[in-house]
Amino acid sequence: RSAYEAYQKSLAEIKNLLTQISSGADSVQAKLVKQHVRECVDSIERNPSAMMWLTRIKHADQYTAEHCVNVGVLAMTLGRHLGVNRQQLEMLGLAGVLHDVGKMKLDQDILFKKTRLTETEFNHVKQHTTLGRELLLSDPMLPAEVISAAYSHHERMDGRGYPENLPESLIGFYARAVSIVDA
Repeated sequence: RSAYEAYQKSLAEIKNLLTQISSGADSVQAKLVKQHVRECVDSIERNPSAMMWLTRIKHADQYTAEHCVNVGVLAMTLGRHLGVNRQQLEMLGLAGVLHDVGKMKLDQDILFKKTRLTETEFNHVKQHTTLGRELLLSDPMLPAEVISAAYSHHERMDGRGYPENLPESLIGFYARAVSIVDA
């Protein structure tokens, strides 16, 4: 029950944040998101399986919000498996929850297009990493690692990712973890 409550609170908070951005907000205040990530870490430490199974819940009209919460939960679960400390778990949770926030600034018709994207449309979608970084930079309370993970979560070890085609050595731990669970 406590896992469900933490999940629902996090889901409501990320939906609120994404709605604000969709409505034109040009800044992010992640204080409440941080609080809910801490509650998720508490839940994962008590019972890792309970929160993990909640990530399987999907509703089409809530896809982006649920996806963000799910990536946060999965990133924290991966971190727990790797044996990282609590502060790192919270950082993984924040990075996962906020990794796709830039998608709220995209043309939603292109983002949810049912057919294959054109090259121009795909280039538009790829902008979400840069847009997300710009939004997250507006919150001075967010750690640089979280912002970097949102910006770099589509970078690939072979250097073929985006937005910068970074080599493996320049992709940080949090971006790598978010990339794994996002996929």
